[in-house]
Amino acid sequence: MFLPVILCDLDAAFLGFELLRRPELAHRPVIVGGTVERRGVVATASYEARAFGVTSGMSTAEALSRCKGAILVPVDIPYYRTMSERFRSVVTRGIAIWEPVALDEVYLDLGGQRSAFPDTLALARSLQRTVQEELGLSCSVGCASGRHLAKMACEHRGKPGGIGVITAEEAPAFIAPLPVGALPGVGPGTVKTLERYGVRTCRDLAELSETTARRCLGQRGTLLRQLASGIDPSRPQPPGPARSMSVEETFPKDLSTPAEVHSALVRLSWELGSRLGSLGCSPREVAVRWRTADFRDHSRQHTLPYALQTRIDLRKAVLSLWSEAAVHRPIRLLGISAGRLESSTTPLLPDAHLEQTIRELEANGADLRPASLL
Repeated sequence: MFLPVILCDLDAAFLGFELLRRPELAHRPVIVGGTVERRGVVATASYEARAFGVTSGMSTAEALSRCKGAILVPVDIPYYRTMSERFRSVVTRGIAIWEPVALDEVYLDLGGQRSAFPDTLALARSLQRTVQEELGLSCSVGCASGRHLAKMACEHRGKPGGIGVITAEEAPAFIAPLPVGALPGVGPGTVKTLERYGVRTCRDLAELSETTARRCLGQRGTLLRQLASGIDPSRPQPPGPARSMSVEETFPKDLSTPAEVHSALVRLSWELGSRLGSLGCSPREVAVRWRTADFRDHSRQHTLPYALQTRIDLRKAVLSLWSEAAVHRPIRLLGISAGRLESSTTPLLPDAHLEQTIRELEANGADLRPASLL
């Protein structure tokens, strides 16, 4: 059997990485996540911890209250990145086109290599075996005619540690009874929007008229309606230049004064600017995201007519957006992102003179927003 797209997805990746260096934690209730003091969340948990109701995204405090004997292991992103790179190198051998997603998923496009890999299931079994033998990790595999269907095959038929297959012929019948939230990329907001049109299952979405689907979700409505019908032309996209970058921080104590928020935004702007500078990129789009104490998320963004050239410019844009948002509630989380990145010979260069005087100017009430935002 030949299917052009494979998804390799590590099972509980962060936990698996940790067990490699701490094998004594096997078969014990382990939670990988942020600390309680930093109000962190659960990244992943062992099945022994999940038996107590611990789930990814849950606050660490709640997880530990549910599973009182759990072992909390802090997240170690540098180590996980190293292991992720090893995982990618294993599953992409001989594959011309592949797409990494996060740290634990890799899509393989076999469309142009059918003669080299005529039996998709044999390749899937070989990939699983190699990952286990060389890395000591378990991975689930999804095989299908398109990228989104491969994700669904992995999630619904492959996990954990198996191989899920959805052929083009069986896709419509398989997808039809599923809730629309089962479609990749469909979150709670989209589900609520579709419910207003009486759409709850993929069958409902497939039967929705093209006009209504576009009115409901724009161009995305057309694509989701197509997928709900079992049609998936999507293919993995090879890695390319970064299109966006972001940083964020969850605070141990809610920020309740303008000065506290200002200081956090300045710090995050400097961190993001440093990262962009190391990549040789300058942004033309800036966004601010925040979460209030009641766990509600908000965001604001602006597209500039030119690419920002210094970290001072980035800071000005971020502070301007925050000023326009006029938020007067305690802040639990802050994040900023830069999009529409462009290569630059002077990417977000730090200006020593401006860095030295910027705090004095801001302290004296100077309006330092870029002219395009005034």
